[in-house]
Amino acid sequence: NKGRPVFKTSIYRVDDIDVDGEPLELSLMDLSCGMIVIVDITYGDLEKLNDESIKEGSIIATTLMSIPNNLEVTAEWRVTGGFRKVG
Repeated sequence: NKGRPVFKTSIYRVDDIDVDGEPLELSLMDLSCGMIVIVDITYGDLEKLNDESIKEGSIIATTLMSIPNNLEVTAEWRVTGGFRKVG
């Protein structure tokens, strides 16, 4: 994809919400394929999670953006848009 961001919309299980380090991180398991993704989140994202009562074990729908590095390998995952709790 020549270093361009890639977007993935799916249903995920929240495996971990790590607020102890920098950056804040969210561990998600994609329920369609079993892939686990570690996503960097902002304090604004954390507020959205709290507003939606999303916690570890919650099932959510969201879109992730993969930001590749200069080797065209994913260097960072980010949430685009919001979260929607579906289970």
